[in-house]
Amino acid sequence: MVLKCTNDKKDRSQEIEAALKEYGVCELEGGSYYVSGITMPDSSMLLGIGDRSRIILDKSVKSGYAVVLGSFCSIKNLTLLGDQSDPFEIPDTMGNRHGIGFIGNATSDNWKNQVRDGIIDGCQIRGFSGGGITCMNTGYSSDSSLCISNCRIHYCGAGINIARVSEFHKVSNVIASRNCFGCVNNGGNNVFTGCSFDSNKVGFVMDNSDGLAKNNSHGSMVGCTINHSDNNNGVGIKIIGAKNG
Repeated sequence: MVLKCTNDKKDRSQEIEAALKEYGVCELEGGSYYVSGITMPDSSMLLGIGDRSRIILDKSVKSGYAVVLGSFCSIKNLTLLGDQSDPFEIPDTMGNRHGIGFIGNATSDNWKNQVRDGIIDGCQIRGFSGGGITCMNTGYSSDSSLCISNCRIHYCGAGINIARVSEFHKVSNVIASRNCFGCVNNGGNNVFTGCSFDSNKVGFVMDNSDGLAKNNSHGSMVGCTINHSDNNNGVGIKIIGAKNG
C-alpha cells in the first residue's frame, strides 16, 4: 500500500500501523509524516523514497522511538528526524528519544525471550537525543540479529546504541558522524564492517562500568575508521570493564 502525504502535523502512527497490519507493506510517498511512535507488526516492511519520505517524531514525545521493529521486519530508504532544527546540534549526552528501535524483552537470566531478525537499509537518521538505531534486550541468540546497512546517522546521542543482552548484530557501510557517541556497543558478538565513526564527540564506546554485562567484548571491527573525535581533542575508542564471557 502507498500512503499519501497530507502535508500537516497530524499523528500518522495508527494509520501507518493499520496499513502494515493489513497489507504487510507500507510505502510512504514523498513528504513529512509526523508520528508519536510506530510499532511494526511482525513480518512487515516500511519503505520510502530516501530523503523525500520523512518520518518525524513529534516533539511532545519525551521518551520513546519513532519506529519499533517487530520480528522479521524491514525498514528501507527512509529518513527519520527527531528534530527539524537547522542547523542541528550534537547532543552532550545520551537522551531518551530514539530513531529506530529493535527491542526485545530478554534478560540475562531469560535470554531466549526475544525479538527475531530484522533489517534496516538505506536510511538517513538525524536529530535524536538517544540512539539513531537502538538495540535492547534482544537476547544472546544469532536468531535475533539486526542487519544494518548503508545508513547515515548524524546529530544523535549515539549513532548506533547496542545495550547489554543484545548480540549478534551486523552493521555494514554505516556512516555515524557528528553524534555524541558514534557507537555504544555494550553487547557481545556484534560485527562492524566498513563503517565510519568520524567527527563524533567520542568515537566508539564499550562501557561495562556497572559490571552487569556478562559478555560485551566478543565482536569484530573490520575496515572501519574512527577519526577526529571532538575536533581532534576527544577519545576515539573507550573501553571500560570489558568481559569476554
